[in-house]
Amino acid sequence: MRTMLILFVVSMAFEELGVGSRTVIVAFALTFGSLMLGLALAFGLGGKDLARKYLERRFAREQFPQGESKEREDELSPL
Repeated sequence: MRTMLILFVVSMAFEELGVGSRTVIVAFALTFGSLMLGLALAFGLGGKDLARKYLERRFAREQFPQGESKEREDELSPL
């Protein structure tokens, strides 16, 4: 935490001197991007069973296009 604070202070000093004018924007973009990547990974790993069921039903429809599939209805049937 201390290192991050020091880096932030140094970047703000560079911005005030006119050396690093876009440092804060880049830092925000990196922080926001890493947060979104973490959320996407958590959502993907947490919903892998639901995605697997959805894909299995999707491929079953392609094999039996006219309702020949004998699978029961579930929460993904409208998709």
